Amino acid sequence: GINAEYMGTLSECLFFFAMAPKKKGKKGKKKAGAAEGGPDELIDEMFYFPPEHERLRREIAIKRLREAFKLFERDNNGTCDVREIGTIIRSLGLNPTEAQLRSILEEMEEDEPTGFIKYEKFEEIVLAIV
Repeated sequence: GINAEYMGTLSECLFFFAMAPKKKGKKGKKKAGAAEGGPDELIDEMFYFPPEHERLRREIAIKRLREAFKLFERDNNGTCDVREIGTIIRSLGLNPTEAQLRSILEEMEEDEPTGFIKYEKFEEIVLAIV
């Protein structure tokens, strides 16, 4: 099914795209092979997000990560059982394979595995994925 939160994120992206200032090129300089209004220019405009929009997207992602992690947090101490990480990641709308999940967990675990993951490490790794 369609996740309502995902639709909100999609709506936000479409809003940011519509509101984004158009990227201005340098006078007299054209991209090699790019015609005025050609496909390269259109693609550049479609995927340009001003830095303030990227910052907002990152803040929203961090908030979602915190909320998901807090649901499984152990004793409100900033750690979570390693066995819950797959559930948390899937609750964020991601669907990693078991091999991908094992790889993610290997990155998150400390040098000496304790069976718990710290939020800081979780955020660092999962934020790079979302």
